[in-house]
Amino acid sequence: MLKPNFSSFMTRCSMLSWNTVEKKKFASDNLRSLSLRIKSVKSIQKITKAMKMVAASKFKGDQRRLEKCSNFSTPLVDVFNRLNKLDIHKKNEELAIIAISSDKGLCGSVNSSVSRLCKKLLENEQVNNELVDNITPNKIYLYGIGEKIRSALSRLHKDKFQVIYNEYNKIPINFLTCSYIAERIMNNNHSNIIIIYNHFKSAISFDTQILSKWITYLKIYTNSILPPYYIILSFKIWPPSR
Repeated sequence: MLKPNFSSFMTRCSMLSWNTVEKKKFASDNLRSLSLRIKSVKSIQKITKAMKMVAASKFKGDQRRLEKCSNFSTPLVDVFNRLNKLDIHKKNEELAIIAISSDKGLCGSVNSSVSRLCKKLLENEQVNNELVDNITPNKIYLYGIGEKIRSALSRLHKDKFQVIYNEYNKIPINFLTCSYIAERIMNNNHSNIIIIYNHFKSAISFDTQILSKWITYLKIYTNSILPPYYIILSFKIWPPSR
């Protein structure tokens, strides 16, 4: 007759009780971490809600300014676009590219779309745009507006950058800010200038466009009487960056 082994029985009981204790401890730890996680998520929700309210108010303000200035800028931009259809630009001279981005990251491809198009032009690739595809400039200058365009292109095309204008949108964009940037670019007397920017359509959509300004042609017809501030019109339709 087999005798019961009390030592092995007690060992099994102790192991079962230990496992039960460990499971209860693990479950309590999970509940505690889960409650802390819920609290942190609620705190983040409060912060993001406040940020959304601030962003919405800034967006509405910029949209109101956009609507007010579009009555002045749209007819003039249409005139310059019709002039650009003429074969008036110098194909084998220097080309200045003004790339407009933001200082901080934005959702979607707001900054990357501008940098991709700008990179194609710097590497002489076709971009399916009649204004620039038939140009073969002997030298390209790059002006960056916004910190993101610098971080995207400085590694491969650092030598092309002339100047970077950042933190330009700390205050609402106005005529003085645009004039300051435009005048300093115009003082370099570039033969051809193109502007790469995101044309605002709605709060969730935009079109990356190329706006060209053929400076030589317009200076002939203005007879150097009017200051070349027409370039600021493209800055005024730039969508809000925050």
